[in-house]
Order: sequence, then structure tokens, then C-alpha cells
Amino acid sequence: AYIISGEQKYVDFLNETVCDWIRENPCNQGYQWLCAQETSLRLINTLLTQLLLGKRELSEGLINFVIQHCERIYPTMHYARAQQNNHATSEAAGLYLGGAFLLQSTELTSKQKKTARNWVEKGKKELERNVSALIMDDGSFSQYSVTYHRLVLDTLSFSVYIQRLFGFPDFSEKLVKKYELAFQWLYALTDKLSYDAPNLGSNDGAMLFDISLLPYRDFRPSLQFASGVLYGKCCFEADESSNILKWLDLSVNE
Repeated sequence: AYIISGEQKYVDFLNETVCDWIRENPCNQGYQWLCAQETSLRLINTLLTQLLLGKRELSEGLINFVIQHCERIYPTMHYARAQQNNHATSEAAGLYLGGAFLLQSTELTSKQKKTARNWVEKGKKELERNVSALIMDDGSFSQYSVTYHRLVLDTLSFSVYIQRLFGFPDFSEKLVKKYELAFQWLYALTDKLSYDAPNLGSNDGAMLFDISLLPYRDFRPSLQFASGVLYGKCCFEADESSNILKWLDLSVNE
């Protein structure tokens, strides 16, 4: 709403909501902190919001918010890896992205910077390891589900986008190749009239980014995002499904 209208009231409402959430959900207390993957998804969406508002540097309050989330994710990454599913990719990406955004902030202490660099390195290593193990050579994911597959694809799109935007070391060639194969797999299964895909496997409503206002079963936004990151172009006609490319200033050929 803020991007479209430019009205400050939407940012004010967002800030009020985030502050209320922080007050009502103290770190590591209550069900909001039980799952490191849910913690990661909350963190990733918060960081995406920063970019959509045109900001890289975190405020003091958000620095603490990101640190608390990374500190929750880091200790249980071995458990995430052992599940051999999207917990592993989500939590690795959350740690990587949290550390990456922290390093854009000038208010960090030298100790915090060192910790943030460690999170970036650890997150990158785990993401590369997990993607290599969990995405097959045909592009399919270890969880045979188009919605879980979409979640992994969005996770990789945002991670690779941020790596390039912030100028961090490239991800391995193997990760990029598996990312491309995952995109091609979901694109091939997506119907080009309805933009739906077969309801394969588990479907619990998983969806990382919900910013297009299109139906839940419309897979175009995720495919457009991945195509923009991978190839610098849209894979469908540019419309509401490709808004994220415009909002993130990701130059593409339509």
C-alpha cells in the first residue's frame, strides 16, 4: 500500500504493528519462538519489507530484532539439516540474510560485526550443502510438493538476489545450477492458462512471500522472481505477477 500510494500512514501502521509484536512476544518466550523455521520466515519477510521501503540499514530496534532471530536459528541448525526438508534451506537462508543485513548497518559494534560475518559464512555454507543434497538433478525437491517447492524457490531467489545486491561472495556454481533446475521444474509443471500446478504431495498453505494479491495457487510471482534473478527477464507477461521485480529495482527484459 505504501509503495503504491506513498502515504506515510501505512509505514506508521507497520511500525506500530511490529513494535506491538515485539512487546507481546519476548525473545524465546512463547510459541512464536518454538520453531526455528518459523523464526526464519518471519525474519526473511521483515528484511524484504526493509528493501520494499527503500532501506538497507537497520534501525537500532531492528538490529536487536535481527540479532535475536539469528541467535534463535543458529544453535539448532544441525536439527534442521537432519530433517532433510525445507527447514534446512529456510533456516540457512534466514541466518545468511540476517547476517547480511546486519553488516549493512553502521551502528554495529566490532563484536557484533564479527558475529554477523560468522552468521553469513555459516548460513552460506549450510544453504549450499542443503541445496546440493535436497534438490535433485531433475530439479525436483526432497519434499514432493509444488507448494513446498515454491517456498524453496522463493528462499533461493531472495538469497541470491541479496548476495548480488550487497556484493557478497558468489554462491557455488552447484547451488546456482540447482536453483536454475528447481525453477525449470516448477515452470514446466505450471499450467500456462490457469497458472496453477498439480497439487502434488503435502500442502499446508506454505507460502514465503504473499505480496502480489494474486490467488494462492497462482505460481507466477515466484517464477517471475526466479526468472528475473536467474536470467534478467520475465518468464510470463509482465503484470501484477512481476511487481516484485519492479519494487526491488531488478532490471529485466519483459
